[in-house]
Amino acid sequence: MIADHLKIGFKNLGSVLLLSAAGFSAGQTNSNSFYNWESPPVHPVALSPDKTKLAVCNLPDNRLELFDVTAGKPAALGSVSVGLDPVSVRFRNDSEIWVVNFISDSVTIVDLATLRVVGTISTLNEPADVVFAGTPQRAFICCAQPHTVQVLDPATFQVVTNLIIEGNRPKAMATSPDGGTVYVAIFESGNSSTIISTGVSQGVPRPSPVSFPEGPQGGQDPPPNRGTNFVPVINPLIATAAPPRVGLIVKKNKEGRWMDDNRGDWTEFISGTNAVFSGRPVGWDMPDHDLAVIDAASLSTRYVDHLMNICMDVAVNPVSGKIGVVGTEALNQLRFEPVLDGIFVQVHLALLEPGISNDAIVDLNSHLDYLTPLVSETQRNQSIGDPRGMVWSDDGSRAYVSGMGSDNLIIIDSAGGRIGREPAIALGQGPTGLAVDDSRHRLYVLNRFAASISTLDTTNEAVVDTLPLFDPTPQIIKAGRKHLYDTHATSGLGQAACASCHLDARFDRLAWDLGNPAGTFKLIAQSNINFGRFPPAVTITFIR
Repeated sequence: MIADHLKIGFKNLGSVLLLSAAGFSAGQTNSNSFYNWESPPVHPVALSPDKTKLAVCNLPDNRLELFDVTAGKPAALGSVSVGLDPVSVRFRNDSEIWVVNFISDSVTIVDLATLRVVGTISTLNEPADVVFAGTPQRAFICCAQPHTVQVLDPATFQVVTNLIIEGNRPKAMATSPDGGTVYVAIFESGNSSTIISTGVSQGVPRPSPVSFPEGPQGGQDPPPNRGTNFVPVINPLIATAAPPRVGLIVKKNKEGRWMDDNRGDWTEFISGTNAVFSGRPVGWDMPDHDLAVIDAASLSTRYVDHLMNICMDVAVNPVSGKIGVVGTEALNQLRFEPVLDGIFVQVHLALLEPGISNDAIVDLNSHLDYLTPLVSETQRNQSIGDPRGMVWSDDGSRAYVSGMGSDNLIIIDSAGGRIGREPAIALGQGPTGLAVDDSRHRLYVLNRFAASISTLDTTNEAVVDTLPLFDPTPQIIKAGRKHLYDTHATSGLGQAACASCHLDARFDRLAWDLGNPAGTFKLIAQSNINFGRFPPAVTITFIR
């Protein structure tokens, strides 16, 4: 896909722009150019308070689509142009719709009766979601790039305050049933992993503590990953040829200890008395905030930690008030490509009580044991990958979770266990946003990549209607997406794809050690990496 596009990174936007090759030539674009930022929907569908109308963000066409759903399937009522890349939509009340525009940094206010824009709010960079909470009511707009929640008066559009979120790229939001609490899922929340490596201290090169004899691995560098052995078994030619010293990934456990993948405890070299040897001050730490919890009255913020490293959506059970967070957990603390092959990421659901206690982490692919990187096609099709949407039923007895990478939907009970007639319900490409209408036994799903709306009968758990939307995306982009996102086609377990690490054509901000001790030395000449970063005499040696 990248070969067919010009890929440009914009630091201030934190986004990736893919230009159709057909519309880009010699630094200019023609009238048929299509600018694809690969923006991910966050909350792209919403039902009106009376459950008679469905609002849908048509992201590539920069429009809000409105449908009548009283007959049990969407019937078009009209559409209205909004900002660039609308990713979320919410009904403030029976007459007003707020649309969040990710690229144009704005929120469009639409009058439901006339389908006309009645207001536009300029926001901070990359707004991702909006909810309404508190007394008096306030609008909470989550802006991903500056990790800020803007609190506004929804009547005057005046900013009350800006709340800094201690985490990278907060996006999806939800409220408690009483409207007193706002929950914010931190998308790139991290997983408390870091690197021990060589470096420079006060201008002087310093050795890595990995090589220190007093270290937990006795100074062996590279350290073994299974007791005193390597898995896979190290190539004898490497073992006798003084392999290069390496950095070591360590991860903080729930007890606050920094551990490697061979049970070595490096806490003294990360935050303890010997932290200076890893270039850190004593007491150094790394936050791992996954969910921000905002009191809508006092606007105070607290955090829930150690849930997963990519938090994709948050939904609140309307009866119990239990908070569900769906996303993925990377196993980057494990070393070597053959060890990680096929199992490097898991799809998780975190369930928290309203008091943010007694959290439970559930693997949504409970049929996988991760002992092998390959299962049958039937088992792969049961897997869910890249879970971007979650919604609870009105009675709180079940929730629906969409897999943007697996092109399917799963149903879970209130404890996170998978239920339903089918282990997974096949949908169009890239299912994301969900809206449930229990009174009519309907579930509506936006298929982002297929540009369609699937209507499911929640009683029969089957798709009863698929409505296409206008999508100006060039075919070359559509064809390329499956190679990045499709977890069933590109992984042996059906839960992972390139996009599991390169989320939305970006990256997960984690370090990985994908070497192979059983491999051989490969020399890469300076001419192959001549980007002005290395002196001409340097030759870099890698283990592959």
